[in-house]
Amino acid sequence: MLSIIVLEDDAASAALVTRIFAMNGHKARSAARVADAWRMLREEAADLLVLDTDLGGEWGWTMLERVRRSVVFRELPVIVYSATWRRDIVRRYMLLGVQGLLVKPYTPARLMEEAARAAESTWREPFFDFAAMPTADGPDAARREALVSLAQDERVILELAARLTNNCADIALQARMTELVARARAAGFVLLVEIAEKMAQGAIEMKMERLPPLFEDLELAFTVLRRLLGVEQPAALPEPGIAPGSRSESVSRASAA
Repeated sequence: MLSIIVLEDDAASAALVTRIFAMNGHKARSAARVADAWRMLREEAADLLVLDTDLGGEWGWTMLERVRRSVVFRELPVIVYSATWRRDIVRRYMLLGVQGLLVKPYTPARLMEEAARAAESTWREPFFDFAAMPTADGPDAARREALVSLAQDERVILELAARLTNNCADIALQARMTELVARARAAGFVLLVEIAEKMAQGAIEMKMERLPPLFEDLELAFTVLRRLLGVEQPAALPEPGIAPGSRSESVSRASAA
């Protein structure tokens, strides 16, 4: 089953498309505005994005541009449909990267072909340094445990990142972010390593404008991880998941004192 977000401003068309996907076993939600579709996409860490081009004051490529700026969604499968295709519009979408361009009226069979292609996509493979998610009783059980530990610490890690975003000169916070990189690398969570390293580097270089988009990507990374592990978002914890007695914990306590 795929999680699919449909961006379509016409209510009847949105209902039709989502119903076609649902009748074929997929979970589909629709939005009429770019901001709402982006929120849904982040909530779901969806598998496929379906865009109409003319959204009555907004354009489908505006959503796609936002998607491609994300570290998480830069390779997300996207299909676009439109009543007509001008060469400049086709070129714009192709440069941004789409799986398919459909001309209205589309058929259910055509939509299902695109869904099948999205299901076979390997766009998430670079997120981890292993091919398949480790199981609790498999040979990589320790790695799964490390990933679950990261997922359990999601809220406090996000709190750490938020504090760093607001105070990027704090050496203790920089040290904690560096330790998060080490934890993520040990667990094989390449996506989290990339985002945390960029946040740490942005803080060190005092490039505060880089941090808010990276914070959003960090939230997305945890949404992806929880979905692939099949775990719920944890309740807030008092302290980030840093080993007792670690260097960054000592720095933090000294700073608090």
